[in-house]
Amino acid sequence: MVGFAERFEFYKQITNQCLQYAIDCKYIKIMDNLQVKIVDDNMSFTDPSLSDSMNLASKLFKLFKSWNVINIYLAFGIKKL
Repeated sequence: MVGFAERFEFYKQITNQCLQYAIDCKYIKIMDNLQVKIVDDNMSFTDPSLSDSMNLASKLFKLFKSWNVINIYLAFGIKKL
């Protein structure tokens, strides 16, 4: 977890741009409660080298499903968004 806060800040801008791109392409929709709804789950354009990363990322919920969002950020050392 050391250095996570710095990496978080570095990737925050890229993540926001990727989310905006996904919204613009109608791949996802952000609901009123800030939940992300997948509109088009066609993964035909996904780089095959990302399959392991996507698989691991899809399992992260098992670690954090009982935590609230604020505590997850605090656990990673994020003190502000």
